[in-house]
Amino acid sequence: MIKIAIGFLIIIETKWNILDLGIFANRSAGCPVYPTISEDDFQYIFNHAEVKYVIVSNKEIYDKVKSIQLNVPMLLDIFSFDKIPGVRNWNEIMELRKKYG
Repeated sequence: MIKIAIGFLIIIETKWNILDLGIFANRSAGCPVYPTISEDDFQYIFNHAEVKYVIVSNKEIYDKVKSIQLNVPMLLDIFSFDKIPGVRNWNEIMELRKKYG
């Protein structure tokens, strides 16, 4: 059974592999999305996949996702690989994993 759907919009880098394996290990479903598509496409995909969390690679992509967050009722939070003031960082996920195993 799939626990949650997690969307990710990442410029190609090594962290993508770590993220994908972590999502799989958590019995969740990854929903990779091209970071270059429109906000309307993000909204449609996230609603259709019932995405609860999104992980982005940078502020530019974060801003796109943030602009549609209110139109995606299932979307609980957005995390970023880059450190962006006021945005949860992916290191928080790593710390939760250490805390809860």
